[in-house]
Amino acid sequence: MNLPYIQSELFRELVGIQELLNSECATRITKDIDTSVCFEIYDFSKVKTSGKWVRVMCRRVDPRHITSYAQITAEINRIWQEIPDECKKENILK
Repeated sequence: MNLPYIQSELFRELVGIQELLNSECATRITKDIDTSVCFEIYDFSKVKTSGKWVRVMCRRVDPRHITSYAQITAEINRIWQEIPDECKKENILK
């Protein structure tokens, strides 16, 4: 697998996570200059109490260390496990 393919697959999987989050949460995916991908989740329900967006999770992935689709899947599963339950859609948890 080449790096552009790994990056695009990783990005596609991370975008799919947005559909599994509740409506109060949003994701932000960025690619750093060193090819690392940064995945962040913000919880907008906390804006009412804090007055600003609250980042509840940030995970950086270096796709240069990924060589197979199984590793992409494993990384996505690790990220999913790190996401706080209050950010996940209720029907996904059951």
